[in-house]
Amino acid sequence: MHSFLTIVAALVAVYLSTCVYGFVRNLINARKTGLPSVWLPFIDQDNIPWVMFSTPLRAWLQEHLPAWIFDRVTLAIYGWEFHQRNKPFEDYCGSQIDAKTFILITPGLLEINTANAEIAAQVLGRPNDFVQQDVSGFIVGRYGSRLMLGHLELICDVR
Repeated sequence: MHSFLTIVAALVAVYLSTCVYGFVRNLINARKTGLPSVWLPFIDQDNIPWVMFSTPLRAWLQEHLPAWIFDRVTLAIYGWEFHQRNKPFEDYCGSQIDAKTFILITPGLLEINTANAEIAAQVLGRPNDFVQQDVSGFIVGRYGSRLMLGHLELICDVR
């Protein structure tokens, strides 16, 4: 019985250490950009259980979490753009008129969110500088680079 508990404890410790390492690495990379950031140290937006259960649990989370926590957690729930609209850009991007970009820092991949068309064009036009997910390349390849979005969400690995 002790060996089983030791194995479980070791696996939990390894998982938590990878989460801490990923978050610190992403925090350092995000600081280099100088963009405003939102920290979510305990939520990996690409974790399969989180992806499966976060959307159905959105209403429960909104009801039971304090507003200041839910406003941050909701940024890791897919589809937040439809529920929150421009509120995160107003809350986290500062008082500058053209400040429409922030970085979501999690243990997973860095997520750059922008409502600025110029930044979106630069990011999509430089695929070697921003390693994008396969789905981003598929969408741009399928619908063309002139696709205009009201909001670009880019999940990338910053080199």
